[in-house]
Amino acid sequence: MSPTSDTRIYPDLDDGTTPPRLCGLTIVLPCFNEAENLPDAVQLATVAAERWALKHEIVIVDDGSTDDTAAEATELIVRDPRIRRALSMAINREGLKDHIMDGFAAPTGQLMPAGLSGYEPAIPVDPYDPERAKKLLADAGYPSGFGLTLHGPNNRYVNDAKLAEAIAQMWTRIGVKTQVDVMPAATYFSRALRAEFTIRLTGWASDTGEASSNLTELVASSNPDKGRGAVFMPDKYANPRVDTIIEQALATIDTEKRESLYREAERLAMPDMPIIPLHHQVNIWAVRKGLTFHARIIERTNAWDIEPQ
Repeated sequence: MSPTSDTRIYPDLDDGTTPPRLCGLTIVLPCFNEAENLPDAVQLATVAAERWALKHEIVIVDDGSTDDTAAEATELIVRDPRIRRALSMAINREGLKDHIMDGFAAPTGQLMPAGLSGYEPAIPVDPYDPERAKKLLADAGYPSGFGLTLHGPNNRYVNDAKLAEAIAQMWTRIGVKTQVDVMPAATYFSRALRAEFTIRLTGWASDTGEASSNLTELVASSNPDKGRGAVFMPDKYANPRVDTIIEQALATIDTEKRESLYREAERLAMPDMPIIPLHHQVNIWAVRKGLTFHARIIERTNAWDIEPQ
């Protein structure tokens, strides 16, 4: 392997206080099997960063800690909510919104966006706190971190591949040495349905405008016969109390009572982090003057949603 064949340089997402022109670089290098090539790779990366007069750091990723321990990494993430919380707190959601999404995203800590059924104002967005994330890893017994691969599509969501690369950079900084594997959506979702990934970047929209599908598909214990957890198979998370409340909500006709049950289910589930919420994507449509388009949360563009002003 040549020294530069698998070298990635990611823009550094600052905390919002540093002007973009002063942002630095995190240079992530694999630990090559041909050990004699590693010093050359480090030198080349350093020269490039200094040529651009950018602050930089170099992180060496041990390839053995990522590809060979996928099962172990999966077990760690599933077993200990402190690890999931650490991964969440290592993500600079505001940085992603400003630098990758151009402001068209709403950072979140829950399933539903503000203004829709099931949104719970009491659930906070995890702050960006890499030092706290490192402590959580240490408390969980992994002070030196571990390795994993983040999978995702590269043509389904807005800037999906860029988001995966940026998140990998952030996780690597806290010691979770992360590689990225992105692919076309057709391949990605086929493999996701077969549960082939350790951790993945994906999205979900409620086609009813309520939290019902989000809760049944992403949070409820896997029960394919009842249509619970059937799409992304979250069969490693189970909370009987949450399951009971979800079933009560689905059987409740009164709107206010059902809404209260949705919120209660989220309040109970989200501290466990069955998923790591990132943001609610803000979708954009453009129409010519004289027309109005009525956007839908499920992203569809239907001719009957366009009307003259």
